[in-house]
Amino acid sequence: MSSIEPSSWIYIFMVVGPTAGAVTAFLCSLWYQNRKQRLDAKKQLFMTLIIHRQPGMRSYEAVNALNAIDVVFDDSPRIVDLWHRYFDKLCQSPVNWQAANHDYLDLLSEMARSLDYKAVSQTDIDKCYTPEGHAEFAKQNVDIQKEWLRVLQNTARFVVDKRNDENIS
Repeated sequence: MSSIEPSSWIYIFMVVGPTAGAVTAFLCSLWYQNRKQRLDAKKQLFMTLIIHRQPGMRSYEAVNALNAIDVVFDDSPRIVDLWHRYFDKLCQSPVNWQAANHDYLDLLSEMARSLDYKAVSQTDIDKCYTPEGHAEFAKQNVDIQKEWLRVLQNTARFVVDKRNDENIS
């Protein structure tokens, strides 16, 4: 068994010390980036649900966010359980919208708590501004789509006459 002279230890520490420090710093950086990405994904999902929280039909963005909860909040069993409870209500026929909306509020409240939005109450989440014009526009779109569907379903063919360009001024 060979022994290392005391002066050799200094050289070993001079090589191993900075290398170990660099590796440690690199690993800490990776850990921090991963943690930040996960937190950013949670916040983005939560913000999407908050932005599209008005009652009624959920937007495509909100539905996509709901479907991502199992993955994004996999480390938050309470949130995943609340999502599953809300999902179960949505799958009932007919849907009890009042009970489903209560579960939706519970889900958003728990997400807010887990993301340290402590000042956001369930009452705040339940409030939602929708201008009257938006509601009218949405109803008009539904009416137009229903009318187009009725016309298309009851029409065997469209007769198209060739346009006479001389009459166009």
